[in-house]
Parts: sequence; C-alpha cells; structure tokens
Amino acid sequence: MSNVCREIVTLQLGHYSNFVGTHWWNLQDASLSYDSDTSLGEIQSDVLFREGQTLGGHVTHTPRLIAMDLKGSLRTLRQEGSLYDASEEASAVTWEGSLTMHEETPAEKNPFLEDLDRLDRGQTLAEDDLHPQPRRSAAAVSLDVNSQLARLQKAYRLEGSVRVWSDFLRLHLHPRSISVIHQFNHDG
Repeated sequence: MSNVCREIVTLQLGHYSNFVGTHWWNLQDASLSYDSDTSLGEIQSDVLFREGQTLGGHVTHTPRLIAMDLKGSLRTLRQEGSLYDASEEASAVTWEGSLTMHEETPAEKNPFLEDLDRLDRGQTLAEDDLHPQPRRSAAAVSLDVNSQLARLQKAYRLEGSVRVWSDFLRLHLHPRSISVIHQFNHDG
C-alpha cells in the first residue's frame, strides 16, 4: 500500500523560520520544473507549489505556504503579494467628520529585488541598456529569470542590505500566504 502525497502545506511561524523558509523556497524555485513531460524527481514541484492564474490569464506557481510574522518584518514585500494585482477600488466615504491620513514612506528595495522586478516586467539585466521584452507566460519568464541571473553572476552583497527574510525572497507568494501579527512590531 503506497500512499502518494498530493499536497504539502508548509508552516513558517516566526522570523527565524521565515529566514530558513526563504532559503528553502528560493532553492525550490530555482529547481522548479514547468514541463509536465519530464520525469518525476526526488522533489515533486506540484506537491510543494500550487498552480494558479492571474487576472490577465498568466499561469503562476506559488508555494503552498502559511507564513506568520510580526508587523514590520515584510519591509518591501506587500502582505497581499504582487501577482494578483487587483486595481485599488475607491471606497465610498461615509464619515462626515475630519479625516487624518497617516502614510509611511515605503522601504527601498535592495539591488537584488530591483533586478527581480525588472525581470518580472520582461526587461533584461544588461548594465547599460534595459530593453523591454514582449510579455510571455510565467513559465517562460521564470526560466528566463533563472538563466539571466545565472549568466549575470552579479555580486549583490546582500550581507549589508538584508534586514528581514523578504529582502531576498525570489518568488511570488499567494495573497493569502502571509499573516501578520499587528499587535507587536518586529523592530521592538
């Protein structure tokens, strides 16, 4: 009797486990196989990843993950992710009193995350000229991202710029993957 595991949901609870988990997911993303004709490896991607589709019809692969951390531990990563960018809906103002808006300037992304954003937009990582490429499927973009990062071998020096685990997270998360505990701050 062999029980085949169909899905694994990973729980990452706390800052340290999210650091370790980010390394794990970056490794899994680098070895992710989008080709259904390839032989099954030791780690089956469809067990760890969930296939989805964006509003634009692009196929996505997001980890089956629930990550919990404190407020302030995401820095540049949005809690709802960036894959399923729903347009911001204008909310109806029902309050007739005075309104005070408190905004925080977003944290700056390190060069590694900036380069990943460029690749997501379909741009190449040439130092001098960034030419936009035509939009492709998520599988083609991910394979292209891996090959461009490998060819470039850019020294990012993340040791000085990484403050939280999301500063070196390579892949996109599902909007419901992250749960933030707002009662406590990461920085104290």
